Amino acid sequence: MVATIRDVAELSGTSRSTVSRVMNGKLRVNPEVREHVLAAVKELGYRPNKVARSLRTQASRVLALVVSDISNPFFGSVIRGVEDVAGSADYLVVLFNSDEDVERERRYLSIIVAERMAGVIISPTSERKTDLSLLVDNGIPIVTVDRLAKTSGTDTVRSDNVEGARLATAHLLDQGYRRIGYVGGPAAATTSRERLVGYKAALRQARVRFERRLLSAGDFKEESGHVVMTKLLEAQPDAVLVANHTMAIGALRSLREAGLRYPDDLGFVSFDDPPWASLTHPSLTVIAQRDLEIGRQAAHLLKQRILEPDRPAVRAILQPELRVRESSLRPVP
Repeated sequence: MVATIRDVAELSGTSRSTVSRVMNGKLRVNPEVREHVLAAVKELGYRPNKVARSLRTQASRVLALVVSDISNPFFGSVIRGVEDVAGSADYLVVLFNSDEDVERERRYLSIIVAERMAGVIISPTSERKTDLSLLVDNGIPIVTVDRLAKTSGTDTVRSDNVEGARLATAHLLDQGYRRIGYVGGPAAATTSRERLVGYKAALRQARVRFERRLLSAGDFKEESGHVVMTKLLEAQPDAVLVANHTMAIGALRSLREAGLRYPDDLGFVSFDDPPWASLTHPSLTVIAQRDLEIGRQAAHLLKQRILEPDRPAVRAILQPELRVRESSLRPVP
């Protein structure tokens, strides 16, 4: 049986990326480690695949960016941030849209491996179901953005979702609202679960009882926001926190159809700050994420990971900002 780079790594007690650097003549390898690797290479009779190496060289300036929903303007800003940094370092970026579909995401990852792209920035569709092992097994560096994946040891950049939801809910509580509904996203998404934790934490800190019927979940898309908001109104909330602005559009449509106005009939806060949020009348109170910076930091981390594949993983958490506008300010009686 022909020896593989994995066999060399196991015999020498190192990683595949270290073996690769030794075989490619990189200088930044401990001399003792280099000796272990070369001894394993000799013992196994390992021969690098020159064709594969050639393909890797050709693709070494191409990065993959896999987003979970390209129609969400949050990811538009993330993409721009990645492009800003990647372009300045002479990398090209290839964009993939998984559309919250695990199977589509899996096919894209296979393409990325087949094309031997230099690295991947990905917003995982599901923390449990997204499988990044194909990238790991092929030594392709990974940075996750916005959400976590079950694969350990990867760099990640995301918002402090717990704190963002806590800030939003605490603000509504400070305005005197007590029956605060929450329109969340799919349970498979880290962002959705963490924002629910923050919402509950604020209620608990204010000693306001959590009511399950004031909780609803969509899929981060506009139509689901409309459907779940229509259902939530049956519980008669006096305020609502929506977990992203795409669902907020659907939720606002539901309010209009019900003949309700914010903040006259109920308070309203949403995650994300699209340009239209400050232009509506009344204007929308939001939790603004640092989406552009998330993209920039992810690209910087990926560049570093490509150069230093064995360095410790970095988990960057950026603090969101509560931007108070008219929609959450309770009218004075």
